[in-house]
Amino acid sequence: MKESRFGRALQTALDGWTSQSATQGTKVRRHVMSLVTALMLSLFLVPGLAMAVDAGDSEGASNPPATSKTVVDNGDGTYTMSLSVTGQSQSSAEASPVDVIVVLDTSGSMDRETSTYVKSDTGAYGLVQGSYVQLYKKGSRGNYSEIQDGYQGTVYYRSNRTWNGWNYQEYTGDRYTLSESDRLS
Repeated sequence: MKESRFGRALQTALDGWTSQSATQGTKVRRHVMSLVTALMLSLFLVPGLAMAVDAGDSEGASNPPATSKTVVDNGDGTYTMSLSVTGQSQSSAEASPVDVIVVLDTSGSMDRETSTYVKSDTGAYGLVQGSYVQLYKKGSRGNYSEIQDGYQGTVYYRSNRTWNGWNYQEYTGDRYTLSESDRLS
């Protein structure tokens, strides 16, 4: 089967991706996942284009091309991806142009972690008027300091700012722990 321009471009891109060092594991995983997502989206479009036949050609309509895709973890932070489309070609010697768009999101937003608040009897956060807030403990001199997860005493939250500092109110609602994770893990 004759290799398409899309296939050559994809192989070139994959060769570049799989040759990166394993020390860039997280970024490589993110890039590969972006590539996989974009390619999977384009695979929904490519079979439709490949199956397009003349209205009078009933043979092509009954035998759509077979497609397959695989992603193999190389064990060193890189991946090998294979895509293939096989089937009967039309008797045209002229190649049909196909528009393929691959989007790789490398913006800073992909480096951010996601945050989730989880109920915990000794969490360092509380829910006040629909917003999660840091909780505080009152010191022996009347000063307030942030608590860490695990603190079991009476806790307070900042209610409003005044000209000489913050007002603190005792907090008696559910407490929460902040859980963070990578977007792609």
